[in-house]
Amino acid sequence: MGMAARLAVVAVMTALALLSAFAEPAFACSCQGLSPNELAQRAVVIFTGVARSYVGDVPVERATIVEFDVGAIYKGDLVQRIQVEAVGGRGPSGGLGPGCEYGFQIGRLYTVFAIDPDGNGTLNTNGCLQNVEGPITPSTYGLAPGQAPSRKDEALLLMVIGGFAIVAVAVLARFARNPSR
Repeated sequence: MGMAARLAVVAVMTALALLSAFAEPAFACSCQGLSPNELAQRAVVIFTGVARSYVGDVPVERATIVEFDVGAIYKGDLVQRIQVEAVGGRGPSGGLGPGCEYGFQIGRLYTVFAIDPDGNGTLNTNGCLQNVEGPITPSTYGLAPGQAPSRKDEALLLMVIGGFAIVAVAVLARFARNPSR
């Protein structure tokens, strides 16, 4: 073997050694094929809502807490907002990525299937739970129609603020007409 061939072999071996030394571990995603009814039974909470914000990142690689404004609850407590820890939670979902990722985009409507795998009260989701962008047909999943959470407290607050604003405008208008009083 000539000198040039030996140098080429050494260069290739060095490149392969460097690639293997700096390679990150690969995580394969393997999901069970769940029917819609099985999925609904497995989920602890099922809701349709708009992704409102990313609340924070989680120590788990590529996981984010996403907060949703809830429009309908199919399973779980009737609440206006829900936070879910999502693997691959930021940005659009391009299907199942490494670690069964599923991304949520702010301002988009999703139906989320969430579990609490360790029983600590933190809801979790990922691509294996077959979240849906948009609403679902509840009967397909063996679910009753969704219930909307009560928004009475927000409406009352807006009415009180509106009332104060009307009174303030009336008082200012009166003083503007008769500044000497």
